[in-house]
Amino acid sequence: TVERHPGCQIRAHPHRQLVRDAVLRLLAKGRWINVQVDAEPVAAGVALVFHLEPRIELRRVEVRGASAVDEQVTLDALGLQSGSAIESDGLESYASAVRRAYAERGYLGARVDLQLRDTDDAAQKVLIATLDEGLATRASELAFTGEVPVNPHVIFGVMGLSIGDVLDRREFHDRIRRAEHRLRSSGYLEARLQLPVITVRGARARLAFPAQIGPRYTIEVRGASPLAPREVVDALTLVEIEETGTHLEM
Repeated sequence: TVERHPGCQIRAHPHRQLVRDAVLRLLAKGRWINVQVDAEPVAAGVALVFHLEPRIELRRVEVRGASAVDEQVTLDALGLQSGSAIESDGLESYASAVRRAYAERGYLGARVDLQLRDTDDAAQKVLIATLDEGLATRASELAFTGEVPVNPHVIFGVMGLSIGDVLDRREFHDRIRRAEHRLRSSGYLEARLQLPVITVRGARARLAFPAQIGPRYTIEVRGASPLAPREVVDALTLVEIEETGTHLEM
């Protein structure tokens, strides 16, 4: 976009302050988010060419194709709403945020196409997010590595994990805390689990939780009054786990 003579007089000497004032006046209008100025020689002297990047304001945001995952997830990932300013060359960063939100919920192959549509106001656009959610990646195998609990299926039950579950990585920390609490309350006071190593093959995933179980202790509580012995035992099992980060193999 080019604007002619934005506050500059014809035949004026194009000194730095003159150009700076013209740029500030353009930005103050609120219609432009970026102003660049080039000086080009002409027969009569120098021509100042102002390159203007318009400020695009969203009239609304539309999400299409969301079925397995609520469309609010896409809206939250975009972080845009009516009245938000947006740069047309920044759409890919918004698309990446949506893909990450879907991947966290087990849709590793989700695709999103973002398009800006014109309205009756040149400064306002409609952002349309068209989704292809793809298949959910599901757990096909659950395992412990290192040391294995006596009843692994019971611990996975405490964690709320079973074969066929969608690979939702947002809750792993809470699942691990529940499992450790169960193990420690059963006498395995040294029990520690780590975030799983996830191996993905197509739409299937193997989840392997590195585990240190340790020996089983018998706890004898003496002189606990005024606390009940059970309260002391429960307190011993509530040890914070160390977060180690998830390793993902594709």
